[in-house]
Amino acid sequence: MRAAWTRRTFLSAASPSSLLFASRGQETAGEAKKFIDPATEFEVLRVSAPGHTAWLPYPENRAFSRKGDVLVFASDRGHAPQLYRHHFKQNKLKALTQAAKLNVDSFTLAGGDKTLLYFDGPRLMAGSVNGGKEREVFAAPAELGARLRVAAEDGGAIVVGGERRLVLVSGKKASDIAASTSDISCLATRPRRMAVSFLAGGRVRCVGLDGKNEIALKTASGEILDAQWSADGTTLLYLVRNGGLPELRELNPEEGTDVPVARTSQFGRFQRNGDASVFLGTSASKASPYLVLLLRTPVRELPICEHRSAEARAVFSANSARLAFQSDRDGKMAVFAMSVEKLVEETDGESQ
Repeated sequence: MRAAWTRRTFLSAASPSSLLFASRGQETAGEAKKFIDPATEFEVLRVSAPGHTAWLPYPENRAFSRKGDVLVFASDRGHAPQLYRHHFKQNKLKALTQAAKLNVDSFTLAGGDKTLLYFDGPRLMAGSVNGGKEREVFAAPAELGARLRVAAEDGGAIVVGGERRLVLVSGKKASDIAASTSDISCLATRPRRMAVSFLAGGRVRCVGLDGKNEIALKTASGEILDAQWSADGTTLLYLVRNGGLPELRELNPEEGTDVPVARTSQFGRFQRNGDASVFLGTSASKASPYLVLLLRTPVRELPICEHRSAEARAVFSANSARLAFQSDRDGKMAVFAMSVEKLVEETDGESQ
């Protein structure tokens, strides 16, 4: 794996923007506009237009298409928050939903990029990115919470939860698989295993999709900030803080090994690329609120953009060619993207 830490000269091209409300399925001119980040001199694309608020989903959900050429995000550019699809090459925006009460934090692509799962109030809905009918998948009780994680790529099995419970929704059936005394976050299905991990009370737990064999993973001492599985499900990559700077580590539960990957510059969250050779870190430092690329071998960090937000979220595309992040650096929460194909080698789009 190579990473060429070199800056590039970018062409500046402003894109037309459209602030008109679009009904579901309607396509309009995109809002994207490029600028140079003054702190790093890297090019950034502001995907959502100023004057509106826009959001990315929780990082465990998928906002990029497999090829990285499409990004789904929430925006209140219409009469109420709805989901939109931005096509990077065409710079076009397509309205995807007409929800009465969209949950702007919890939505994901599934089914080979054809299916869109999202919450409309307590109802988990399935729609299509190409139009067509929407249908209710599951009516979640209020105490369940509204996080979701696709357990089967076709969208046929979905883990729902977030507050104190996890439920597996499969077809028309819903069954409890885990409960916690603390709020649940960082849902991560374990690839090639019928299991899901989650973060609760600063620790990582893992449970089978049948609700059996729940265990607390034997991670290093300290508070776990974030965790996700490698592409093959063999190891858990996690971020832990124990008094000093947060450390990125890798746990193999079956072999009982737990090794350090790198000490980070105050990462609060992280995302791996397809083969876990490069990590995208979101700094929680108020003095240096950067997005950072962390090269695994040799260990090296490269700040690529100031996010300047306490609620920043950042994700890689599956092929590692792009990243997207949300930030209120300009006042309102907005969605941004960066092309990093000159910095990070492309990976298999199926490995995320």
